Amino acid sequence: MRQHNIITNSKYNGILNSNYNYHNEIVQALQERLDYAIKHHSKVYFVMITVNFPQNMKYPVDNTLFGCWKEKFIKQLDYKVYEPHYIWVREQTSTDLNHHYHICFILNGNKIQSFYYPGLAAQRTWTKTLNIEDAGGLIHYRQQGIMIIRPTVNNNYNFNQTYNSAMQWGSYIAKTKDKFVMQGIRTWDSSNLPKVISINNH
Repeated sequence: MRQHNIITNSKYNGILNSNYNYHNEIVQALQERLDYAIKHHSKVYFVMITVNFPQNMKYPVDNTLFGCWKEKFIKQLDYKVYEPHYIWVREQTSTDLNHHYHICFILNGNKIQSFYYPGLAAQRTWTKTLNIEDAGGLIHYRQQGIMIIRPTVNNNYNFNQTYNSAMQWGSYIAKTKDKFVMQGIRTWDSSNLPKVISINNH
């Protein structure tokens, strides 16, 4: 795993869950993508998915299967013009045979109101990726995510409440608990943000 600064919820004014310590870089990556989306969309939809392997057999320890699923599912989100940004982590408890993943999606809220149909698509794609009969019980998500509406001069649309709720929910993936280091295997990653190009006018 990349080197991390370990923090508590006090660094973020108590927004994060006080039950955990966190990898600061993961929390920062989440906040950067959330802020970027809010800057570019008047509505932002936030949701988290947990992706599990069946526990009745051992699966490969690398991220190949998850990566295949993620690539295909993101293409489906792109097709719907949801303009997804994401951040994912890999975890494994001491009692589980296989690892699992959490992935937060930050979507254009002007294009999506519910995660019901994308959630079903995520299940179908994982089923095909694993080549099993049904992966429905292996993909966990809420049908209703969090809608964040960019505040205006006349109305803040509960912006602070919804923004903080998304940060608290999403920061779960940044907890230090269950993060096992394996040499050469990535344990977290995120979508790329466009680089700001500075133009020298001299």
